[in-house]
Amino acid sequence: MKKIPLLFCLIALFVSGLGADTSGYRFTVQFSPANISWNPHYAYTTTEAQIFTAIYEGLVIFNPATLRPVPGAAESWELSEENTRITFTLREGITWSNGDRLTAQDFRDSWLVLLAPETEAGYASLLDDIIGAREYRTGTGSVDDVKINAVDERTLVVDLKQPSPQFLSILCHYSFAPVYKDFRKVSDWSALRSVPVNGPYTIRARSSGEILLDKNSLYWDADSVKVEGLRLLFTDDSDKTMEGFNRFQIDWIISGMDTAQLAIPEAMSIEPLFSTTYYYFSNTTPVWSNPDIRRAMALLVPWDEIRSTRLIPGTSLVPPIPNYPMADAG
Repeated sequence: MKKIPLLFCLIALFVSGLGADTSGYRFTVQFSPANISWNPHYAYTTTEAQIFTAIYEGLVIFNPATLRPVPGAAESWELSEENTRITFTLREGITWSNGDRLTAQDFRDSWLVLLAPETEAGYASLLDDIIGAREYRTGTGSVDDVKINAVDERTLVVDLKQPSPQFLSILCHYSFAPVYKDFRKVSDWSALRSVPVNGPYTIRARSSGEILLDKNSLYWDADSVKVEGLRLLFTDDSDKTMEGFNRFQIDWIISGMDTAQLAIPEAMSIEPLFSTTYYYFSNTTPVWSNPDIRRAMALLVPWDEIRSTRLIPGTSLVPPIPNYPMADAG
């Protein structure tokens, strides 16, 4: 099956438009400065999520056109008649980027470290559909009661509390990618220069301002990875960014664009960003425990001004995305 990491759909479209040999080509993307936690158990930002689609791969991944789960490290899965047991079969011969065999035990052990109470992983609760997961995560149960079992090197069996139609989509999240055995219990990876991964790209070099990724020749679908390397730049210098873009040294700007300096206006695409934002008040503190004060804060927000100048009315939970293929409703 031909597939493309979610973030890099745009890159694939760009490369296909070149109509030429892309061997040796390094696609350059600009991000705002970010503190990257290379351990997927502790990452939580959208920047990390985008980068991780290039270097990690879970059992299942999102189809970039439909956002439906499709096979990733697992070649297939089966549901029990009651829809409470999922049996995953990993691809034959799949490996880490260092050549070590990637097994079902790697996924099981990675998920159990993610669920461990001492890990305090931000997205661990997404596995609460698994029998025993919530109890272990919250310290009220045993790891032995978590129903994640590696039957053999290629077979992983997961038992759910009840039918969970969304569970496969949840597993597309980067938190549930496997972590190499030597680093699973290492929370701070800032000093690590090289970590085995299982995605389309490997980490060649990294610094606070630049990350270089090389194509992973041992990736199971390496023939479908058309871009040989990625160069990720982290800067808030808009002048430098625009100079690089205008000189064709930067292919894609994520943020920090000064449109007045854009040499080719047609290269810019502006689309609405849909999101949901929550403001939390700690009602255990003396001030915010008063509901009248919380209500007064909400009344002080200039809602009409915000709606009229910065927001676009939404008519559905997820609004239509311009030029994005619509998935079937079924």
